[in-house]
Order: sequence, then structure tokens, then C-alpha cells
Amino acid sequence: LFWNVNPETLELDLADLQGLLSPRTIWVAMTHASNVLGTVNPVAEVAKRVHAVGARLCVDAVAYAPHRLVDVQASGADVYVFSFYKVFGPHYAVLWGRRELLLQLASLNHYFITPQTIPYKLQPGNVNYELSYGCIGISDYLEAVGSGLGAQGDARSRMQYAFDAFERHEDALAEQLLTFLRGKAGVRIIGHSYARDGLRMPTVSFVVRGAASEAIVLHTDRFGIGIRFGDFYAKRLIEALGLQAQGGVVRVSVAHYNTPDEISRLITQLDAAIDAAIDTMPSLA
Repeated sequence: LFWNVNPETLELDLADLQGLLSPRTIWVAMTHASNVLGTVNPVAEVAKRVHAVGARLCVDAVAYAPHRLVDVQASGADVYVFSFYKVFGPHYAVLWGRRELLLQLASLNHYFITPQTIPYKLQPGNVNYELSYGCIGISDYLEAVGSGLGAQGDARSRMQYAFDAFERHEDALAEQLLTFLRGKAGVRIIGHSYARDGLRMPTVSFVVRGAASEAIVLHTDRFGIGIRFGDFYAKRLIEALGLQAQGGVVRVSVAHYNTPDEISRLITQLDAAIDAAIDTMPSLA
């Protein structure tokens, strides 16, 4: 069963989820934030509903973790996963799971590794030591940013201070871009049109009427601006929105290290690319 977004609001409706849940439900998997829409989903409320029917919740936070400090306990999830390279670390990933659940899982390791030996029993071989050690730099970096901005207290408090600053800065950059897109003829923003109230990440997707999304990216590529197009592995979402014919969406991924000047340069080239695409691309209707 698939919990599809509301085609009008582009949000996941809790009422729709309720209609899908039953005592036969074993697992529910969802994103904390969509890597296309940018929308932040109410995972804690979902967890309550999922647990009420005796099921478990798995949350993919790959598009959430770069922009908000993760709190697995507050999420209510039973399993929580994301990529460390998305949070400014090495090309590695993390899976957090509730201990009682991990103890129940079958071993992937040698037969003589006991079920109580976690996480070792879930490792088919040795971990990559270089990447593992490199992950230490993530917390070092975030703590240093928080301290540099005036944060005090323990490590998590300093990281929270850094992420709060990231959110304010990223919201301003996203709103700068969204303001342009809202006012540009022929553009449809895919997701919330405003960056406010904590509703979205600074992951901004859009399409241009009658134009292939690839055309926009090919233009900005010539100016050294790294935006991309496609379904970003959210294929069912793109299909549900009927955007396959356009090659998916154009996606701009903003981070805390970007600047208003960079967004201005992007907007200048998007303005030219959108006008050119509308004028020259054949209709895809």
C-alpha cells in the first residue's frame, strides 16, 4: 500500500494514513522531509498512529538531517536512517534502531555471534575504519560552529545553536529564491511556496510550463551553478504528480554555507533559462 501525497496540497494527509492502517500493518516507511517537496512531515504524530495498531515506523531522514538537529527519541520512530555525507561528513550512512527491535533481528554475521551482540551481529564484515573515524568530524564541526556563534553548554546544546542559526539563514535564502519563482510566469513550485513556520527544508523544486527540466539545468551548468533535475529516486511521487514527461523537476538544494549573492547569481541565470525554455522548447502537453 502507498500513502500518496494530496495532489492539491502536496502534503501527506494523516486521514489518508488512518485509512491504510489496520491490525495487519507491520511496518510503515516514510521520509522525515521530502527530498523533492522539501516538506517536513509530522513523524511523531505518525508514530503514535502506527504504534496504535501494533506496527513499527521507519523514517528516512536523508533530506532532514542536513537542516535540523536529529532527535530520534522525539521522532517516535523505531528505525531512523540517513546519510552522513548529507551532514557534511564522509560517504557513509547510519541506522538507529530501538534496542529491543535490534535484538530480535537475525544475525548477518557468523553463526557464533550471539543475538545480544549489537551492532556487530548486523555487520557482515568489518566497518570502514577511515570513514567511521571521519564521522567524528561532523560533531566537531557542528559544536565549533555553535561555539563560534556564542553557544554555551554541552555538546548537543552547541549543535542545536548551530542548527537554529542554519535554519534562519537557510529560510532567508530559500525565501529569496521562492520569491523569484512565485513571480515568474510559467513556473510551478512543487511544494510549499513559502519558507516559513518550519514547514519546509530549503530544498526547492519547480517545473516550467511546456519545457523539459533538463533544459534549465543545462543552461545553469554553463555558469558553474550546481542544480539538478529528475526524480531523485522519488519516482512514485513524480509519477503521482504527472511530471515524468518533463523529466521530473528542477531541484535547488540550499545549505547553510550558501550566500545571498550565490542565490542572486542563480536567480539571474534561472530567469534567462526559464525565458529561453518557454520560447524554444516544444510543448510537452
